Amino acid sequence: MPSLNQLLALKEILPIVLFIVVGITGVYFSFRTISDEFRYQKQFGHLPEFMRPTKSYWRRHM
Repeated sequence: MPSLNQLLALKEILPIVLFIVVGITGVYFSFRTISDEFRYQKQFGHLPEFMRPTKSYWRRHM
């Protein structure tokens, strides 16, 4: 059984750890979306809008 002091320390550290984990995932997903956008534009930027595949279809099949 952990002592009371250990539990209090964990309670102080947990929000910081969660904040860091959520921050890293947020940065990862926003970076992935931005790089997807660039690749999509590079592949299909020269085509008129109606000839491009939808982004969701393109993501599933790339």
